[in-house]
Amino acid sequence: MQLLLDQITNNTTLFNVVAQAPDAEELNSVHAATASAALKTLLEAATANAYAVEAPEGEEPPDAVYHLTSAQSLSLVGAKIATDVTFVVTLRETDYPKLMTLLAAVEAQILASADSISITDAAADYAAAQNYFLVALELSYVVPAVSGSPDYPAVLVSFDSTQADESNYDNLVNQRVIRNYSMTIISDTDNVEALRADLQGALLGWQETAAHFEMEYRAGSDLDMPGGLYAWREQYSDGHYIQQS
Repeated sequence: MQLLLDQITNNTTLFNVVAQAPDAEELNSVHAATASAALKTLLEAATANAYAVEAPEGEEPPDAVYHLTSAQSLSLVGAKIATDVTFVVTLRETDYPKLMTLLAAVEAQILASADSISITDAAADYAAAQNYFLVALELSYVVPAVSGSPDYPAVLVSFDSTQADESNYDNLVNQRVIRNYSMTIISDTDNVEALRADLQGALLGWQETAAHFEMEYRAGSDLDMPGGLYAWREQYSDGHYIQQS
């Protein structure tokens, strides 16, 4: 695997992160703390009063109260590629025009953020007892499984499977074994085609050793990713022979 990663790293120019995708079962971190800290920083750029729902709620509007509702691992063929952390943010103001101004400020911070965050749902309400106007935003915050600086564009490589042809001889085992790999391309801009071409230039015809067949392209498919990300799965394969000793 390391030789393959080195080949991509040394022969592509567009990727900021080239890494092996972690095993999907290795859930040693759901990245909730990372996303929560980043969200608090984003909200504080729009309003001076931003706090988690666990904090004392004695402050006066304008404010933004947030809480985490879920953290879901995003996996592909047994490889973890990201964590989708979902928050609900409640914005409060004393009159409706001010609430719309606060909402616009938060939306501007989301659009300007370098992180992968998007609004997936929104609802407005009015708290008559307090005379507060409210907007609840559901946010999807995607944290990459393998971080870099910056995190995107990235290609995460995973080993999928092997398959073998039958032996060509009746009295000697001499089989060609095909190795299949997935290359998950993830970007925060719509440049997947350029990234695919960059990866293709590094892999097509590459041989891990003289005993291995050239790397060949197999298939590709679009991936639906949250957080405003673009993603594509490329499949490549190479081969070698195993023989009866």
